[in-house]
Amino acid sequence: MSITLASHATQTTATSPPASRTATWTLASFAAPLALISIIAMALVHVVAIGAVDPIDQTMSMYGVHRLSAGLFGLGCTALAAACVALADRLPRVGRWAAYGAALTLVLVVVFPTDVGNGPLSLSAQIHRYAAGTAFALLAILICAVLATSRAASGVLTVLLVIAAVVLALTIIATFAPDFLGISQWRGVPQRVMLLDYALAVALIGARLSDPRAAARHRQGRAAAESHRASRGRSRPAHPGPRPLPGPRSAPARPLAAAGSSLQAAGAVR
Repeated sequence: MSITLASHATQTTATSPPASRTATWTLASFAAPLALISIIAMALVHVVAIGAVDPIDQTMSMYGVHRLSAGLFGLGCTALAAACVALADRLPRVGRWAAYGAALTLVLVVVFPTDVGNGPLSLSAQIHRYAAGTAFALLAILICAVLATSRAASGVLTVLLVIAAVVLALTIIATFAPDFLGISQWRGVPQRVMLLDYALAVALIGARLSDPRAAARHRQGRAAAESHRASRGRSRPAHPGPRPLPGPRSAPARPLAAAGSSLQAAGAVR
């Protein structure tokens, strides 16, 4: 009977997964699926708005004002914003604030759509334009923060960051100098490449950070940092208090001691 129980316990132990690889669902685990939802939604807007929006000449913002694609465009931006929020807690301080800022500006892109036509920009269109530019810049900072603190998938992220930097420069040129290199005729291409690039980067970062081993390293790093701060607080020397002033009785003690020493010296001479 004891042999049977021992063999059963051995089989149970052998088949149980290691503790370090046990699946633990965290908020960062949702970043990659949300980024993939964003990619799918942004791909579908090109299908539902065929003939209404020119993907070469017009920017992605036009999908937000088209009746058939506005919902999918909002879903794509909101899903990417939610993915950034899901990543924020696992990022260093700079990357965390960049993730929150990117999420906020992506929501502003949806709330304030652009204008239709070539007239003067309305307030909504101006907010939309600068929110989109800010989101693109903050997502680049997010990737830089991850590259500065982690070696996981650093090669792929570096390539995505270089592509984003080049495309971001082209997007800025298309916004403020549309006649340069005739970029106004194909200004929609850089935006589409950049959105896909950022969504892939966020999905990759989310997949890496949701790894149980990465989560364990993150918790160990936080515990070590808290322990270091606590040890520094304990080892800090206490501030010395003010030196007490001599009382009225301690003042004549020195002359009396000096007189006693003189008498002893005189006795020794005699």
